[in-house]
Formats: sequence, structure tokens, C-alpha cells
Amino acid sequence: MTAQAPNIVWDPANKRWVDEKELPRAEPVKRTKVAIVGFAPHWVKTPFEDQDFEIWALNEFYDVAPTQLKQPREEGRLRWFELHVREGEYGGNPFGSRNKRTEHAAKLAALNCPVYMHQHWDDIPRSLPYPKDQIVEKYTRYFTNSVSWMIALAMEEGFREIHLYGVDMATTTEYGYERPSCEFFMGWARALGIRVITPEECDLGKAAFLYGFEADK
Repeated sequence: MTAQAPNIVWDPANKRWVDEKELPRAEPVKRTKVAIVGFAPHWVKTPFEDQDFEIWALNEFYDVAPTQLKQPREEGRLRWFELHVREGEYGGNPFGSRNKRTEHAAKLAALNCPVYMHQHWDDIPRSLPYPKDQIVEKYTRYFTNSVSWMIALAMEEGFREIHLYGVDMATTTEYGYERPSCEFFMGWARALGIRVITPEECDLGKAAFLYGFEADK
């Protein structure tokens, strides 16, 4: 076997030419802020271009902000979450419509970023299993929506700020039973000293009046 020729590069620290293998490997940047983005109108406030943030999107958000997603995708700051089953006819599941199932999988496959799912799928090359068992063991089973899973993973990975954009859960239908879980994990994060930040328009974690101290408006 022929030995591979060394790749000689300049070492600026020691001011000499060396084999590239001798240079210390740069540690990947560990950001401390994450922006979780959903579909409510205030998603537009997401700091897509701020280098201090990782951007975590979900489901079919690729159709909402394709231009804005280019920046974090190119710089390795983007992660994706698709936590629905791939087989299942029910509302709210991007895989739930036979007409869209193949299209949705193809668009996930085109994402150049990690895609958290139930498992790895060969037709979605960057897919990887969400660490469900580890998260449930530590954070209980109170997960009724994807955003709660995302907040829990952000806590587990040690992010110091969690920003929520485009996440309201303000309707009385599907989101009516999903919202409390999201607010539960927002409170857990704050109890750990993590800053949880929402835009002014966001409905999460807000009350119309202070019970006992203000009039019921």
C-alpha cells in the first residue's frame, strides 16, 4: 500500500510548515443560545442571522421560511425535529396524508442538518433517533407536543438561553391540550436558571390578570 503524502500547511502559532495532521483540531463551537421556531406569525422575529444562536425548526417549516433557513444551514447551526410516526392517518401529522408523505420525506432528506426522528431512516440520510428514553427517564412523560421535546433536549444539552418564536398554542382545538406541557417545561427550564425568552406577541406563560391582586378583566 502506498503511503498517503502529507498535506503540508503553515502553522501560524509556531511559524513553520507542518503536516496538517500535527495541527490541533479545533473544537466545534458550542453555542449557549437556541431559538426554537414554530408556525405562529411571530416566527419572523427568529434571529436566523445571529451567530450566537442555534436554530431548531420542525415538521414542514421548510415551506415557511426557505430563504431565512439558508444562513444557519450553511454554517451548521440548524437542527430539525420530525417526531411524528411515518405511518398514521391523523390530523397534525405531516406524514398523515398519503399524498404528502413522500414529498415530506423527500424535503427532510434534502435538509443538510441533523433531523431528529423516531429512528434513522436510510432515505433521510441525516436522520437520527431522538433520545426519547433518556429524556423521559429524567424529565417525566409529560410530552404532548414537539416543542416540549425540543425544550427538554435543550435543557439536557446545557443551553443557557431558550428562545421561542412562532410558538403560541393559543387555539382551543389541538393546541388546547398541548399548551400546558410546553409551559411546564418552560417553567422547568427557568427553575434551572435558564433564560426562557418569548416575543411580546407570544401567548405562552402569560395571564390576563394576577389572580387575587387584579380584577378579572
